[in-house]
Amino acid sequence: MKNVGVAILGTLAMLMSIEPSMRARNATAGTVQIGSDGTADTDARVANPVMRPIRTGQTNSFDKTDDGDLKNGTEWPNPRFTDNDDGTVTDNITGLVWLKDPYIYRHKNWSRSLVKCRKMRHGKKNLTDGSVEGDWRMPNLRELQSLIDYGQYDPALPPRHPFINVDIGHYFTSTIMAGRTQDVWTVRILDGAVVSNNKSGSGKVWPVRDAR
Repeated sequence: MKNVGVAILGTLAMLMSIEPSMRARNATAGTVQIGSDGTADTDARVANPVMRPIRTGQTNSFDKTDDGDLKNGTEWPNPRFTDNDDGTVTDNITGLVWLKDPYIYRHKNWSRSLVKCRKMRHGKKNLTDGSVEGDWRMPNLRELQSLIDYGQYDPALPPRHPFINVDIGHYFTSTIMAGRTQDVWTVRILDGAVVSNNKSGSGKVWPVRDAR
């Protein structure tokens, strides 16, 4: 029995030493995992976690209990973004890494844009981030929407963001429209509007990748 107890204690010690990166993590873009005490925690082992959306960015209120009045959702960190000085920008609330200059890929159809994103890597388009082919992708709808500040207009991006050459038009997402699969969802950077667009039409794309 003594040997069994020692073995159990050894196993527990091993489990406690597992690196945090190997633990289950919340990876839902545009949301932050909140513990039962109401504080943000990305560790999935937190008791009774709930999912909260990011604040929209609206601060002006036009009626009682409207978005600008309540400001519901997870508060943005300060600074919201970090310029990595390698052609990329990290969003400090989602952890996603975005291309600093999205102007480099534009006016291609949806399928070609998907390929262009997959083929992005270190050494291309002024990137010095050490990335390899397959690291980058076209963002899904929720990921691209997470950049939008609905308190801003032309562009609807957070103030003092570090991005350059951002077009205010429609950017493709990888999210296909249910019921009409020839169309995909796009986000208009002018005001954050979400509209559908045909896959064969030309559009812009803002590549994204996960942090390492």
